[in-house]
Amino acid sequence: MAESKEPPPPYSPPPYSPTPLEEVSTPKKPVYKAVSHGDFENLEDYAPGGYCPVVLGDKFVTESGTIRHIVLAKLGYGPSSTVWLVKREANTPPTISNPTNPSFHALKILRAELSVRDKHNVIVPEQQPGYQMMRRLEQVGWRCHAHPNMIQIQSSFTRRSPNGQHCCYLLPLLGLSLDRCLNSLDGKQRHRICKQLAHVVNYLHTFAVCHGDLSPQHVLFRIPGAFDNLRLRREDDLDRFLGPHCSQRVEMADGSALSQHAPRVVYEPARFTGISMPALRDVALVGFGKAFATFRTPPTLHCPIPIYPPEVLFGQPPSTKSDIWQLGCLFFKIHTGSFPFLTQTSGLSLDSSYERLVWSAVQYLGPVPNSWKSQYRCDLYNDLIPPGQMDRQDLECWFDAEQPTKSLEDRLKEAKHLGPKWKRNRIARLLSMMFAWEPSQRPSAGSVWRQLSDPPLEN
Repeated sequence: MAESKEPPPPYSPPPYSPTPLEEVSTPKKPVYKAVSHGDFENLEDYAPGGYCPVVLGDKFVTESGTIRHIVLAKLGYGPSSTVWLVKREANTPPTISNPTNPSFHALKILRAELSVRDKHNVIVPEQQPGYQMMRRLEQVGWRCHAHPNMIQIQSSFTRRSPNGQHCCYLLPLLGLSLDRCLNSLDGKQRHRICKQLAHVVNYLHTFAVCHGDLSPQHVLFRIPGAFDNLRLRREDDLDRFLGPHCSQRVEMADGSALSQHAPRVVYEPARFTGISMPALRDVALVGFGKAFATFRTPPTLHCPIPIYPPEVLFGQPPSTKSDIWQLGCLFFKIHTGSFPFLTQTSGLSLDSSYERLVWSAVQYLGPVPNSWKSQYRCDLYNDLIPPGQMDRQDLECWFDAEQPTKSLEDRLKEAKHLGPKWKRNRIARLLSMMFAWEPSQRPSAGSVWRQLSDPPLEN
C-alpha cells in the first residue's frame, strides 16, 4: 500500500521587515550644485531627455522660420515643462491663423523625453495627447472656438537642444496660477472662480472629455486688460509689470566647467507685481497633458494625492465623476486654503499617503462602501509594503467606521469670506454631494454650476 503524502503547507509570504526609508535606495550623486534658496526647477532635470536649456534673450523660430520670438521672462515650470514669456520681434508678419498676431505669448517647452514620435521616429507636436485633446474640443465646441475659460494653441514647432528634441507650443499669455495668489483673493473672486471652473468642466464633459488633474497649478488667471497695450519701451517697464528677474548661476557640483545640458542661469517665475489682485476676474483651465476621452479611460490617474478620487484606488476606472471629486477638492482649497482630506500626519512617511488619504476621507465622510471590500489596489497604491505582503485586515477600519468623526462644515467656518451662515451651509451641502463615495451619486458638473449660480453666491 502506497504511503499517503501529507498535503503541502499553504503558501505564506516571507516575513517583511520594512527597511528604514533612508536606506531604501542610495540617492544619486548630484550633478549640479544646489541653489541656496528661491523657486527654481530641479536642476538635475537638465540632462538628456529633460528640460530644454533656455536663457533670457534666446530666440525661437516658429512657423517655417517666418516668425521669431525672443524670450523675455520665465512664467513657470512643472514636472513636464517650462513656460516662458516671449515677444514677437519687430517687422515679422502676422500669421494666417492669427491675423491680429498679439506681440506677447506664453511658450511652453516640453521635456525631450515626453515628445511623441511618429512611425518614422520624427517628433510631431500635433500628435501630443494634450494637443490633440484641445484641438478636438475646438473642432466640436462652440463655433470652433475654445471655451472662454480655456486657451487655444496658436502654433507648435520643435526645438533641438543638447538634451534632445522638444515640442514647443505658443499659447496666449496668462498670469499667475491660482495656488500662487490664493491668499490675496476676496470672497467674490473665489465664488466667481468656482463658477467658471464648474462651467468649463461641464463643457469638457459635454464633449466626452475628462481633465484628470484639476489641481490649483492648472488654473491660471487671465491678465486684466490687454498686455499689448503696455508699451515696453525700456527694460524697467517690464520689470515693473512682472517684477525683477530673480536668478541663480548654475554650477557643477564637482567644480568642473558647466555642462552643455544646463543653462548658465536659472530664473524664478515672474511674480506679476504690476497686476492689481482685486482686478483678477477670469481664469483659464490648462494642463491637458493627462486628459482622456470617456470612452478610452486610463487604468490610473496621474494627479496629486490630495485630490485623488477614491474609487480609482479601489480599481474603478476614472470617469467624469472622478473630475467632480477633484473639483470638490479644488473648491474647498479655494475657500479655505487647504485640501479637504489631509495626507500628512506627524511621524508617518509620505510613501503611505494613499492609505492615509482614504482614512482621512473616512473621518469626514463615514465608512467606505462595503461593496468596495477587498478591492483596494495595494499593488498600485502602497509603496512601503511589497505586493502580496500587505495584511488586508489592516484596511478593515475603513469599512467599520460608524459615523464621521470630523466635519468639513466646521472647517468652512474658517472661511470668513463666506459671510452669512446660509452661504456656508450651501457650500457644505454641495461639497457633501460632490464627495459621495459612489461616483454615481455625485452631481454632474452642470448641476454643480447651477447650484452655484441660483442665486449667485458672489452677491
